[in-house]
Amino acid sequence: MKTVVNEITYDTETAHEIGCYECHCADILLFREILYQDRENSNIYFLYWNVFIKLKYFKKVHSWSVLQVPGIIPISVDVANKWHEAHIDADGFIPKSEDSIE
Repeated sequence: MKTVVNEITYDTETAHEIGCYECHCADILLFREILYQDRENSNIYFLYWNVFIKLKYFKKVHSWSVLQVPGIIPISVDVANKWHEAHIDADGFIPKSEDSIE
């Protein structure tokens, strides 16, 4: 995903992925955040977030069963460090659910 905020381009295709965090809420929702660092400017960080809503109740009406809502949020180096501390342990393990929706 690519977006421009305040004349700065944030692109998940060209940035370095640092880590991923997923949160499952009940049986119908998955929230995923991925922390990225820009390859050209190491002081530029952003979170790519994605919400997946399972629409199993509407499957008979529509041809799709998952609604996906993505976005990008620019963040500071300090916020990136706090996110990293909160979601990646000392061994570098990135918690990720086995129930991922791809």
